[in-house]
Amino acid sequence: MYIINPWIFYLISLADSFKWASGIVAIITLIISILAYEDNVRLAKILFAIACISCVICLLIPSKDVCYKMLIASQVTTENINNAKETIKDVVDYIIEASKNIGG
Repeated sequence: MYIINPWIFYLISLADSFKWASGIVAIITLIISILAYEDNVRLAKILFAIACISCVICLLIPSKDVCYKMLIASQVTTENINNAKETIKDVVDYIIEASKNIGG
């Protein structure tokens, strides 16, 4: 059983790609809406709305680094730290016992 599901790493990279794509869509539609404003005001307004929505999406999706930090923060719990302490203590005790048996 995985501690962290490998699909989470895929989804993080997918979210990062979606963030970049929405940013590019925002820039392109904003430029086109500015250029189209004199010829077709209705189209320019629609494109501007799409640019605004894409910009908001780009701002709300966390970056890959933030996603990894959130993932780590969700895994570091008091219970996990206590379990790690117990495991380390057991390993140290085992090594000490094994060294006593080897020594004699």
